[in-house]
Amino acid sequence: ALGCHMGEVEQLVRTLRALDDPPAVPECARVLEEALAREPEWLPAALILRDLHLRHACPQRPINSRLFPHSDVGTCELAQKRAADGHRCVVEGNELAARLARLEGCGGHAAACFVGSWAYYVQRDYELAARVLQAPADAGHAGAEYVLGLCHLDGTGAAKDAGRAVTLFERAVAAGHTGAMNCLALCCEKGDGVTRDMTRAIELYRRAAEAGNAKALVNLANCYEHGDGVEFDTARAAELYGRAEDTGEPSAWFFFGVCLLNGSGVKKDEQRGFELFRRAAEAGNVRGLCSMALCYLDGTGTQRDGARGVELLRIAVARGDSWAKYNLALCYFDGDVVEKDQDRAATLLRELTGKAGLPEAWNCLGVCYEEGAGVPRDERMAFTCYQHAADDENMTAAYNLGYCYKKGVGVQRDIRQAVVYFKWARALGKQEADNALDQLLHTEENIEENDDEEDEEDFDDYEAGDVVGEDGDEHMEDNAT
Repeated sequence: ALGCHMGEVEQLVRTLRALDDPPAVPECARVLEEALAREPEWLPAALILRDLHLRHACPQRPINSRLFPHSDVGTCELAQKRAADGHRCVVEGNELAARLARLEGCGGHAAACFVGSWAYYVQRDYELAARVLQAPADAGHAGAEYVLGLCHLDGTGAAKDAGRAVTLFERAVAAGHTGAMNCLALCCEKGDGVTRDMTRAIELYRRAAEAGNAKALVNLANCYEHGDGVEFDTARAAELYGRAEDTGEPSAWFFFGVCLLNGSGVKKDEQRGFELFRRAAEAGNVRGLCSMALCYLDGTGTQRDGARGVELLRIAVARGDSWAKYNLALCYFDGDVVEKDQDRAATLLRELTGKAGLPEAWNCLGVCYEEGAGVPRDERMAFTCYQHAADDENMTAAYNLGYCYKKGVGVQRDIRQAVVYFKWARALGKQEADNALDQLLHTEENIEENDDEEDEEDFDDYEAGDVVGEDGDEHMEDNAT
């Protein structure tokens, strides 16, 4: 049922949401026809396109006649309407599978894949998806192997088992499934269920992208943008994001929007970048929503509207976006567009600092502890927070550790270590570290000659404001998409 174009399922879902919106019907029909041109026997797309023709008198183009050979139009029409109704499709999954199985050219495995994939992608009924897909996956159906692999990879509806997921993806890849190629590449890139292998990851991304998988195209662009497994090349990354943009992939709109906003690998165009964020947000991409909010806060690519920006951040937070929560915390900390509430800011930051916490949140929580903003002042805890963030190569945290060692904030004063961390911060891109190093390195000869002595008179004259600004602003991260 799913063929080798599982990436089309998300497009199909968006299409279904517009089924009862007559102005959107021609565009929906076009999307489905393009999907069928690539996979002529992809039953779900054919059923829904047929339903469009029936309900909206849409101009009917030829559809693979093998999918609809029956003279019993009533039975076929009923199956179409069931296919177009996601809720009933899952609740009455067995009945639907039986009806679809009776269609010539559609075996029971294909019907099960249709129901299982719908449960996974639309209803988020992962247990049903895993249960329905087990038999066709065991029988070697690539679509079922792919979706069941997703269940095992995330532990949704099935036992979390990255190794089992990789095995299922490998089998689906052997059958040419591009969605499985993309997921297996991600596993290779992250070392999830398999030894990390960027060479294999890049190979799989390229294969899937060349076969038309938009997500793989985006992931390949990410590799070029960060120089991971390929030579660092922002122009190539922007080119690939631009190609993926034309496929209607929301994540491509987000990433290409970032390129346009920053002028990374492409001519800077803030207004178009904002427009792409808006399109991504409307398609359900929460990162696009967060970036759109930040544009409103800063007046980047659109008119500044702080209230609208905060409103969108709160929506993104409700959808589980960590970056949105982080930036909302900054809004409360600064009090520029909302009433200043550093207690609320500290609470939000603490929620973001867990086992796999956001480095920027760790750094900002360190500032809260250092200044006693929203939490009791605790310099030792501030130093610990900076360490957590610096472990993830956060440049501002590395800079702050240098300041802590220079001034003895939460740790014993150590000029040598201060120099080390300021140099690291500079290497990570923190421009302010140059000034701090200029203040320290002129005494390097004294440091080398006397390991155990510190020149208190030389360094005590430098106040905190000389390094980080009188109000400590350099400690905090800027809002950033």
